[in-house]
Amino acid sequence: MQFARLSLGLVAALLCSCPDTSSGPRAGATQNEFEPISSFGTGGLEITNASTARPYYHDFGTVLYGERLRHTFELINREKRALTIKDMLPSCGCTTPRVSYIAADGERVTGSNERGQEVITIPPGAKVEIEVAVDTTLVETPNLDKLSQVRVRTDSDTNPYITLELHLKVIRAFRAVPGKLDLGATPQSAGKSARTDISVCVKGNRSLIRSITHVEGPFTADLQESVAQGEKFWILTATAAPGLPLGPVKGSVTLSTTRDDGEGEGAAFSVPILAQIVNDIVVNPGVLQLVNVDRARGAEMRAELLVLVPGGKIRVLAARLEGTASGELELIANPIDPDDEGRARVHEIVFKAGAALNTADFRGLAVFETDDPNMPRVTVPYAGTSR
Repeated sequence: MQFARLSLGLVAALLCSCPDTSSGPRAGATQNEFEPISSFGTGGLEITNASTARPYYHDFGTVLYGERLRHTFELINREKRALTIKDMLPSCGCTTPRVSYIAADGERVTGSNERGQEVITIPPGAKVEIEVAVDTTLVETPNLDKLSQVRVRTDSDTNPYITLELHLKVIRAFRAVPGKLDLGATPQSAGKSARTDISVCVKGNRSLIRSITHVEGPFTADLQESVAQGEKFWILTATAAPGLPLGPVKGSVTLSTTRDDGEGEGAAFSVPILAQIVNDIVVNPGVLQLVNVDRARGAEMRAELLVLVPGGKIRVLAARLEGTASGELELIANPIDPDDEGRARVHEIVFKAGAALNTADFRGLAVFETDDPNMPRVTVPYAGTSR
């Protein structure tokens, strides 16, 4: 984690820089009133609702995966002037801080969450609330202790940095390997499937997967129970159907579960689904590029022309360049392991600049004519420079 390695000496220095607060709030003060300036030190923001000997620390304890946790740190501006929070930086993506204070007129003023902007300016004596939300579905390593932190930077002369700490242990009954159903490049005409295996995380936990309750996105899903080495596991398969529009698609599969004794209803378990719908035939990489070619020596790069449809093969009838320097460059497509008719699933592409290249900058389209009735023409950009 970004701030997890603060040394004990630094933490102690930060805590010791806080002023003595034994005077406390004046009797009869309400939450809409500011504390009298005369009772202050000059210690920046100071915690007022500490529940442990570590005032900037909160322990959520053991929580279930899927919970959305919140804790509010209550502070007060102990400066004799307005204090500006420059930024609030969480240590991981699961943690989101938000700050506000109650103005003298009783209105709540909320800080900005926009990057590059100062968060909020707090009047002297104002009572401040920093609410920290933790989304347990974004905790990367469940079933282990986690310390999430938020570093708060202010313009205080004496205590410009404070670090809020939140401990939790997220209990997740199941794990999916891999953690996402990533279909990757999915041919448009054929669709594609991906599989993940789900098992119980903690030995001795008797939780069970019951069924698929919801599939989000343009996918279908199938769940099968199996056994390996005496342990149950579940095979989850997601499929993108043929004919989806080109581009990225995403969704998820939600499964119902039991409690850890194998009975009743447990927390839902969800697995994300990702896919990139592409043409049936693609060139990888997607741009043929030669950079800073030495004209005296020439240069070449290699790529692949791939048929993504399972079992599919093509024959490249012609390969040519359309654009600048097309007469000075060479494009070749060689079939890899072709059949008797010269058709192959993969063709090696050679994009070549010889010693006769005289053009400084060149660009255009590489064109491959194929015998595939659905994609008789495959194109990809080419570009480059020479010296």
